[in-house]
Amino acid sequence: MHQTSDTTLTDGLISVRGNDDGGRRRRRLSDANARGELLRLDRGVYVDPSLWLSAAPWTRHLLTTRAHALTQPGAVFCRETALSLHGFPLLRAPQYVHVRTGSRSNTGRRRAQQMVSPAVSRNVLARHEDGGPQGRGLQERDLVPPAVKKVLVAGGAGRRRRPFHRPALHLDDQGLMAESLIHVLGDTVPRMTAVESAVVLDAARSSARCGPAISQREVEEAMLPWASDAVMRRWKNAWQLADPGAESAGESVSRILMLEAGFQVPQTQKKIRMPDGRLVRVDFFWPEVGLIGEFDGMEKYSRSRDFSGLTPARVVEEEKVREDELRALGHRVVRWTWGQMVHQRRLPEILLRAGVPRPHVSRTL
Repeated sequence: MHQTSDTTLTDGLISVRGNDDGGRRRRRLSDANARGELLRLDRGVYVDPSLWLSAAPWTRHLLTTRAHALTQPGAVFCRETALSLHGFPLLRAPQYVHVRTGSRSNTGRRRAQQMVSPAVSRNVLARHEDGGPQGRGLQERDLVPPAVKKVLVAGGAGRRRRPFHRPALHLDDQGLMAESLIHVLGDTVPRMTAVESAVVLDAARSSARCGPAISQREVEEAMLPWASDAVMRRWKNAWQLADPGAESAGESVSRILMLEAGFQVPQTQKKIRMPDGRLVRVDFFWPEVGLIGEFDGMEKYSRSRDFSGLTPARVVEEEKVREDELRALGHRVVRWTWGQMVHQRRLPEILLRAGVPRPHVSRTL
């Protein structure tokens, strides 16, 4: 499941940092961890089991990020972790907490430690068996936080051999720091797949989703001191595939999968005038065949009160009325969900059955 840009970090960390009581608090927290009453996130940093085990992967990653910042004041986060902290959507939760380092001897992945001892882990999972994220069951891996990965500052290639230190920004009053957004984009996007980079750059090019739109020029100017020609080519290709009209990660993924499968490129966010004179926007439109494509994100229903103030039932009803009106204008409508697209990989089948033109062979972008 993709991350939405409005993900918030739940405060709930318990730390011994700054506590001067002769080590009594540290011992109490360590004893609570030994009993499975607290989970250990980092050295001297703990979290309540019910908070951690019920949290989505995005929140777990951010909790681990904040725990690292508590144990390593001044740590500067980079790559996917920094994108998350800047509020950007990602296709999947980052596997690592990415931290920048200027020392080659300090690079690499720090192996993640289980949050409680193996002797009590089963008891912890049993006590919270109904509290897994998004309704799924809990497993031993739920008691292992994301690993921390130290990433060396870029040195570039050829004549660009001097390490380039990217500027960092304070992100909140508790000391979280990340590299500036233009540097994070230039460093991270060329390492991503076409689908992953589209999710990020669609949001970056939009002025409505993640703050002021980012320009291609400002990112490339920031990349010049360190980026190789190959890295710059990957960046430019990713930028050209981005569409600022995409309003969700699901729309971004849909568009790239269509291109990779050889389907005709649709118009995005097409405005259609209804019989009563109002304009409605549809996600995708193929005018040659009169076909409308709509990605059905579950957030539209599960968070309907936040977005529109309507109940999920009312949203479904209005969607049906809208679709009937579009059909009355002579358009056909095809819909697909995240599960059909990503998990079942059925999008090409759905589009072919709906009659979307497919003039090209499948390709890798």
